[in-house]
Amino acid sequence: MNHKILCVDLDATLLCDDKSITQKNREAIHRMLEAGHYIALATGRPVETAREVARELGLNTPGCYMIAFNGAVLYDCAADRVLLKRSLPIEIVQELFDKANVRACMCRHITARILLPQSIRKNWITM
Repeated sequence: MNHKILCVDLDATLLCDDKSITQKNREAIHRMLEAGHYIALATGRPVETAREVARELGLNTPGCYMIAFNGAVLYDCAADRVLLKRSLPIEIVQELFDKANVRACMCRHITARILLPQSIRKNWITM
C-alpha cells in the first residue's frame, strides 16, 4: 500500500474560532486512519496543549503524530513520546537574551516549561 500523511494545522484551520472541530473534519481524519494512512497535527503550539486536541480526536493509535513548536518537535501520539527535538543551544539563548536586554526588548516564550541557567532566569524574571 502507498501510505500518505495528512498534515493538518490546528489554529484557524482544523480548529474553528471557538476551538471546536467540525464533525466533517473529524470524519475525514478517521477515514484517513481507517484507510491505513497517517495523520500529523502541525502547530506552533507546545506538545502539552496540542496533545489535548489529539486526545479529543482520539489520535492515540499508530500512525498519529504531531509536529509541534513550529517544527522543532516530532511527537508520536500512540507511543506518547517525543521522536525528535531540536532546541537552541543554551549559548545562543544567552546571546539572544543579552542582546534583547541591551536593546530594551521584551522577550517572550511560548512553552509549558523553560530550562535556563540562573543568570538568564534572574534577568528574564526581572525584565
